[in-house]
Amino acid sequence: MAWLVPLAVLVATSAHGRVDAAARGWWSAPPNGESYRDLVTGTELWRTLGFTLLLATAVTATVLVVALLAAYPLAWLTGPAAQATGLLLLAASVVPIQVIAGPVNEVLGLVLSSGTAQGLALVHIALGVPFAVLVLRNAFADLPVEQVRDARLGGRRWWHTLRRLARHNLSAVVAVSVLEFVQVWNDLVVGRLFGGPGSSPLGPFLAEQTRSFVSNSGALAASSVLASVLPVVLVVLSRRHLVAGLVSGGVR
Repeated sequence: MAWLVPLAVLVATSAHGRVDAAARGWWSAPPNGESYRDLVTGTELWRTLGFTLLLATAVTATVLVVALLAAYPLAWLTGPAAQATGLLLLAASVVPIQVIAGPVNEVLGLVLSSGTAQGLALVHIALGVPFAVLVLRNAFADLPVEQVRDARLGGRRWWHTLRRLARHNLSAVVAVSVLEFVQVWNDLVVGRLFGGPGSSPLGPFLAEQTRSFVSNSGALAASSVLASVLPVVLVVLSRRHLVAGLVSGGVR
């Protein structure tokens, strides 16, 4: 339970205004909610939250569609081809963005100008697809033969079959969607490297507030608490699907 201590300090600090949090500390001044009132009446945080919500939703939807289309045929590979595909997807999922930031920026510059929302979304999509394909591929491959046969017999087109199989793999679909959304919502590095003045998501916005950490600790804590509500609620509500979706086909 020790991890609850920093969370409690964060919430306690957020309940104080700038002066009390900086000069007196959360333990010696009574809470007054001034930081939250300042945030509610301001527009900068809400604008950033709105942009981040739109970005995370668009990226998650695109990643899910691309991953489903790719995972469906890859799930039926066997032998060395299946093993090589799994290793390739795993390697692509864990490569740090810092390692490939230079080449990615060069390629992105050929298509879009740097610092745009579209470019930021493309980078997130490219980084999220390998892991999503890996999870969904394993989940499809782990389905019982009877379910796959029934889906193929009942589907008039291949996308009808894919839709039926996706319903059977609802936990994996939910797990991929929630994890991708939370990853984009909480991102700092990709936003720092590929964002711009008009496309700055939540992570870089909060990081900028730490430049005046002592004098701004109350507002920073309140912003962090508000920013944490949505991902925490998503993870809590989907926790069963997350566990079931990530372990489906885990031995492949």
